[in-house]
Amino acid sequence: MKNQMLQNIVLSLITLTLFGASASAKPRILTPMHEVHMDLDMTGPEYRQILESQGNRLPDVHPLDDIVEMGARNLRWLEKINSALPVKLSFTSAATQTGTPIETPKQYNEKTIRADFTELMNTIPVEMKPVLLGQAELTATLPIEEAAYLEWGRKANKIYESATRWKLLQPSLFFLAQRRMKDIRGFYFLSRDPAREENFKNYSSLGGVGEEVKVNYKEWLVQVCTNTTGSRERCLSEVAQSISANSLSALYAKYLPGAQKMWDGYFQIPAGIQSSSVTWNATNPQVAKVLIKDPLQENVRQYLEGNIEEEWQWDGWSMQIDFTQVSSLFAKAIEVVWEAGATPHVPGLGVNQIVMDGNSLLTEYNVQWTIRHEVGHVFGLPDCYLEFYDTDAQIMVSYQHDITNLMCSRRGHLQQKHYDEMKKAYYQKSNENLN
Repeated sequence: MKNQMLQNIVLSLITLTLFGASASAKPRILTPMHEVHMDLDMTGPEYRQILESQGNRLPDVHPLDDIVEMGARNLRWLEKINSALPVKLSFTSAATQTGTPIETPKQYNEKTIRADFTELMNTIPVEMKPVLLGQAELTATLPIEEAAYLEWGRKANKIYESATRWKLLQPSLFFLAQRRMKDIRGFYFLSRDPAREENFKNYSSLGGVGEEVKVNYKEWLVQVCTNTTGSRERCLSEVAQSISANSLSALYAKYLPGAQKMWDGYFQIPAGIQSSSVTWNATNPQVAKVLIKDPLQENVRQYLEGNIEEEWQWDGWSMQIDFTQVSSLFAKAIEVVWEAGATPHVPGLGVNQIVMDGNSLLTEYNVQWTIRHEVGHVFGLPDCYLEFYDTDAQIMVSYQHDITNLMCSRRGHLQQKHYDEMKKAYYQKSNENLN
């Protein structure tokens, strides 16, 4: 554990040395960006917005600045093209949401991002390359056929998103390395493996194709152990001892409850967390009411009703909005606050406030998904995705626990487990407990 901590401290000092120094007189405030809410499916415009608002936290010069500028030009070019179109084009839509599955996590660092950028520049159509690199002016007309333009524009945008995220998070690598203890993949894979106990028993004799099983099992067991102990160094030692003693099954049983608890915590409303905005009782068990402060704008009212009520329904049950004129953080109604340039978030689980970007286009897919997701946080449901820095491989790792889940991924929707959690937290079986 001491060696790991020393490695992380050195890593942090190197980061500050490389990226905290500047010839500029502008003070460097390298506040950890992991504290700023950034989900894994953020769009290019959202990253651009955070860069603009958090500029004083970052160094003046970064090795990926040319890629960041390329991506910014890509977005400005799309905006210029859209200025002449009646039907606007977008790099994102419901159909283009892929998510980041736990089975195939995203892994990135400066080296991988640079390699992706080099490949893009070697393959992108010649009509687009000089414009993106700033060697030609932005045009108001499509440079190539629309479908091809959007395909390549999305590729450029994805690389921009990775470069910007790395630039924003790099000063926080020390803190992000601590999140590795929350890597739940070991529990996920082992709990779903029907051959688990047999492989535990015969671990030492596995060979050939089984060598890959041995490597995976060893790492997964270390992860399961770390979910409970918080010490990867200790768990590496314990797993090695268990391999020698042929007691992997006992080791797994020892640490399974802790890993199970961590996994469940990603999908449960914590005890004691409840929003006062929800009313759901036996008078009408098929309908829960949520109180929201009236935005006093018909388009915003329709946006809230259309998205929240459409998403929050399950097997005959539905959530219905009641609008009211009175609200505060301590009142019963949810207040949706629109702040220009804000990153959408809630102040905390169960808190009756949702902050949205005042510049949002209400008809845009990501904006519609966001309000559906953020109201879940008001109800008490946590995010179910993870990002951490792997100091061994020197790479960022991120994944979503379930890409079909509304609280994990922008391609996700309401599930049975959300309904079950809501019922446990909010449903009142008799009128005796009603306020």
